Amino acid sequence: MLTKLSVLTQRMRKRKGKKPRREWALVSKSRKSKDGSRRVLRWFGPKKPSKKRVAEAERIIHSFK
Repeated sequence: MLTKLSVLTQRMRKRKGKKPRREWALVSKSRKSKDGSRRVLRWFGPKKPSKKRVAEAERIIHSFK
């Protein structure tokens, strides 16, 4: 059985010299960042990515484990 190691969520992303905006991110279910929230593994931008694009990113990220 395949277990999910990451999940797709919307996060506020800080941008240099610009206002922060909500963007889609692939976040880890187990690893935490310094502030205690889930660690972002990959940013996708303001538009929701396709399932194919998310699956490809997960495959690349989790292939190193």
